[in-house]
Amino acid sequence: MLDKPSKTPFHMHKLALRPLLRTLDQNQIKALFTELESINQDEFTAILYRHGLTQLWLQFLLKQESIPTWLAGAIKAFKKDALSIAANQLMQRKILQDTSEAFKQAGIDYLVFKGAHLRHTIYDDPIHRTVCDIDILVRDEQKLDAVKA
Repeated sequence: MLDKPSKTPFHMHKLALRPLLRTLDQNQIKALFTELESINQDEFTAILYRHGLTQLWLQFLLKQESIPTWLAGAIKAFKKDALSIAANQLMQRKILQDTSEAFKQAGIDYLVFKGAHLRHTIYDDPIHRTVCDIDILVRDEQKLDAVKA
């Protein structure tokens, strides 16, 4: 038999995903906030950052009529984080444009995939998908030309 839920290894992860996986009614939201008051809030916030969930949580929190005081501070941090994410995305967009131009001039076939592509095709708001790199696939016989370009 398991200890209290807060003692299970992934309890905070489950809390972090709860409002993102399904729509919660007001009673479930209140229960979630009550449960969040009883855990290590710094550790919980760190989990949100570590797993790229801050912007999804920001959207969830902004829809709530009232939230715990400590989460009001988190909202400010998440908004600041959104600016950093947006700046990073603009930089990546510029790099992709430059790469596309260079590859076209060199006649290199390529495909952008994974995060940098998915954030614009799957997510309503691309800021919800943070990306730390750009994945580009080129033909094996063109890889050296791609590096040169």
